[in-house]
Amino acid sequence: MQELIDNVIQWAEDRNLIAGSSPEKQLQKTAEELIELAVAVGRDSVSWEAATYAQEVADGIGDVLVTLIIVTEQLGLRVEDCLQFAYDEIKDRKGKMILGKFVKEIS
Repeated sequence: MQELIDNVIQWAEDRNLIAGSSPEKQLQKTAEELIELAVAVGRDSVSWEAATYAQEVADGIGDVLVTLIIVTEQLGLRVEDCLQFAYDEIKDRKGKMILGKFVKEIS
C-alpha cells in the first residue's frame, strides 16, 4: 500500500498538483469526485453488468482516495496517520442503525 501511495504522490508532484495547487482546491476536486462516486453507487446496479458497476464504483473510490492523498501531502500529513487517528476515534464507538444509517450513541 505504501508503494501505491508513494506512486500517487510522485504522479501528483510530476504534474505540479501538490505545490501548484492548494488544499482548498484539492478538496473541491475531492467533492467533485465524491459526487461522481455517489452517482455511480446510486445507479441501478441490476441494469448494469456486475463487473461494469463494480469498476465504476472502484474507480470513483480510487479517485476520491487520490485527491485525499494529495491533500495530506500538501498539509504535511501522512494518509496512514489520518486513517489511524480516525480509527482510534471510532473503534469503541457505540450506536445503532436507524433507517440504514449508523447513528452514534452520545455519551
